[in-house]
Amino acid sequence: MSILKPQIARKFAKCINPLSDEDKEQLKSMVEESLKIMLDTNYLEYNVVPKVLGFKPIPLACFVNVIIHCLLSDHRFLEIVMYTHTDKNTSESLLASFKMLALSNQYTKEKTVDITDVYNFIVSAKPDIFPKGEIGEASMFYKQCIDMLREEILTTPNANLQLFEKIFYKQSYEFFSCPVCKANTSTTPVIQSSIDLLITVKETTLQAAIKKHVAEVKKELLQECEYCHKTKITNAQLTYMATKFQPEPELLVFTFSWDPNKGRPKIKYPYLLPPIQHFSELTYTLKSVICYTGNNDNGHFDCYSFAGINWYYLDGKNVRKITDIKDIFRPSRVTMLFYQQNEIMNPDSDSDDDDDEPIVPIPHLSDDDNIDTNLLQNQPQETEEEDIAAFIEKTLSDTEAKEEGNVISVEKGCIVPPPSDIFAYADEEDNK
Repeated sequence: MSILKPQIARKFAKCINPLSDEDKEQLKSMVEESLKIMLDTNYLEYNVVPKVLGFKPIPLACFVNVIIHCLLSDHRFLEIVMYTHTDKNTSESLLASFKMLALSNQYTKEKTVDITDVYNFIVSAKPDIFPKGEIGEASMFYKQCIDMLREEILTTPNANLQLFEKIFYKQSYEFFSCPVCKANTSTTPVIQSSIDLLITVKETTLQAAIKKHVAEVKKELLQECEYCHKTKITNAQLTYMATKFQPEPELLVFTFSWDPNKGRPKIKYPYLLPPIQHFSELTYTLKSVICYTGNNDNGHFDCYSFAGINWYYLDGKNVRKITDIKDIFRPSRVTMLFYQQNEIMNPDSDSDDDDDEPIVPIPHLSDDDNIDTNLLQNQPQETEEEDIAAFIEKTLSDTEAKEEGNVISVEKGCIVPPPSDIFAYADEEDNK
């Protein structure tokens, strides 16, 4: 079979509507061959423009609809799944299921796409979390999607795990300061695909919830201080840091939890999320909003998502364009928030340092590649001038990569014109 360029594959797809199973399989083979050429040469020359389609509904699975809608509206996610080769079929691989879904989304004229393969793969892999046919949580489904994709990419030859983690994962440390001997230590880094914020008040803001999440607290350790052996109570500081091993993620995802007996809190969120100490030094732009209507036992998920140059609203299988950006602010119903890096306000976020040393990810292929945890520790201080903040700065410097490597940068999408006060919240309450 001759290898077709993507433009030809698109024209071929437009001639077949609706697609039969045989034609769809033939188109899949053609498109995969052309995408392989992109990957072998320089696929970044080809821009993936997300299309917004409805979904063929799955009963009691609206949580699946909103997550897949948010993922398919992100060109970086599309590029990852479309340009990663897999020999497995959709019943054996979540990556293959998403690949087929993304190709159908890109290269056909169908008004709706079938998400059953992705749904079946997740619920069959995690039946204890997602009993088939029952209502599930959107936040848990997202975490399972991203984490399972990461596990599969990790074992896929020539797959770009580095790029996947650069887009979807954020790194955190926990720093401890002994009040007796003033010694500072830290845990090994942890990466996570979403940040869960515990809300304990009736009304708050996203910034306030983040600051509370990373606030310094008193904490009891399982063992006494390894230096003075006199105390188990220390000052603990949770800090999210970017290093050359793990840069700031291109996508920030927030989930929220609260006491169900106290009612749903109201969470106000801004269009632009500014830098916050101990959390991020970059500015992020709102990308998607997932909302929930109902009670603890029965309800419905819907979402607002930015794709291309417009915002869209998804309710089940129906999609409509948003004409007033204020509609995306639903503080009384929000349950998940997606933010993407703002390339205009972070012009140097992806640039190299003065020594032009490229970014290198945290290795994951073998135990021999793990970070030397000795780099994350500091001996007891002789003076009180170097407090925990200074120790964090020193750790950030010490853990930067020494070796060389390469990172493929994915071109960021355009950003919709923001409200007049981009750091403010919408004043309007929910109208629905």
